[in-house]
Amino acid sequence: MKKVLNNKWFYFIVIFIFVLVFNFLTPYIQDDFLLKYIFNTSKKIESIFDVFISLKLYYFTWGGRVFAHFFAYLFLMFPKWIFNLVNSVVYVLNIYLIYLISKGDRKDNYSYSYLLLIHMIVFVFFPVFGQVFLWLDGSCNYSFTLLMQLFFIYKILNIKDGKYNYILYFIISLFAGMCNENSSLSLIVFLILYSFINRDNIKLKITSLIGLIIGYLFMFLAPGNYVRMKTVSNNIPIINNVLSKISLLLLCFGMLFLIFLLILYFFRKTINKKILYICILFYISSFICCFSLVMVPQITLRSLTLVYIFFIIILITLIFEIKYKTLINCVLLFISMLFVFVFITTFKEYYNFYTIMNNRHKLIIKEKRQGKKSIKVKIYAQSKNARIPISCNINDIDENYMTFPNNYVAKYYGVERIIGYE
Repeated sequence: MKKVLNNKWFYFIVIFIFVLVFNFLTPYIQDDFLLKYIFNTSKKIESIFDVFISLKLYYFTWGGRVFAHFFAYLFLMFPKWIFNLVNSVVYVLNIYLIYLISKGDRKDNYSYSYLLLIHMIVFVFFPVFGQVFLWLDGSCNYSFTLLMQLFFIYKILNIKDGKYNYILYFIISLFAGMCNENSSLSLIVFLILYSFINRDNIKLKITSLIGLIIGYLFMFLAPGNYVRMKTVSNNIPIINNVLSKISLLLLCFGMLFLIFLLILYFFRKTINKKILYICILFYISSFICCFSLVMVPQITLRSLTLVYIFFIIILITLIFEIKYKTLINCVLLFISMLFVFVFITTFKEYYNFYTIMNNRHKLIIKEKRQGKKSIKVKIYAQSKNARIPISCNINDIDENYMTFPNNYVAKYYGVERIIGYE
């Protein structure tokens, strides 16, 4: 039993099965129906050629996240179970990279139970878990890109010179820079600051920085971003809009700042300078990731993904500093008990969500076969549990058949109208 519990593959399988179950309980929602079609057209995406046509239209008329949307368009060409499997693997790899980054170069034989601890912390404390790690479009935009960015950080923290590494690091950095506007900017700051405190392999770091900046500019300067800014802009005066965003971000980040100070105070006597500098570096990068959102048209909790991941890395990094096994076991026990409670309540609501959406699908298919062109379906009320995808500004269909996503759900099923009722 001890060998099993010290085998990382045991934890990989447990975490994989956990997230796979929730993946299969997550249907297509909102943007998933839209992304089944070539951007701004009525033609379904049926080939890789269609994917690139859609990405081109998207880049020039809506946004620069072509790296993330490539995966969304690609997976929506195939049966949902393929995405479920791949997405579960991506989640496990994200957990593993958080573990590796937090562990650093420590040579002791640390238990792989930290993998389970990280997973439980992510599930319990992570805002909008379902939108980031389960919803197809959300996962491609945040979980898949998170994997790229964590891999970049891991490679930078374990940088090694080599004949072909300049090409490798440039490519990794290029894609890491193309992920998300605020998180990619924080990576640029991270790399610059890290280069000051660790000047080893400085040429490789400069190469990586060039790749990051090129990827970031490719995404940020996309013509579609300017179109989108005009489309989603509202009538609120700019100064009031900015002030409201700053207030929201201060609230979110202020709580994390207090947690950061408490953690550092607790470890003030045991933490070494190298670990302290890395933690401060992650903190500064999370600050940039958070407050760069002041300039975007709309703030969502999904866009704070890397902020929370950085704080989880800080926490796990410091937990690795704890020398008392009893204290570690107490932490594991507390998180485990909290995890069980949250899992039970979340699974019940998630299964209800799945049941409603599955019954809707069966009803639409049935009434379509009967020749009906206008179909009424039950609305799933926005959940107060942030782990359910339809929550925190992600809405289900409504009573107005002309609005999004009603019209795209109707288009997907090949009927004239989908009308929601409570």
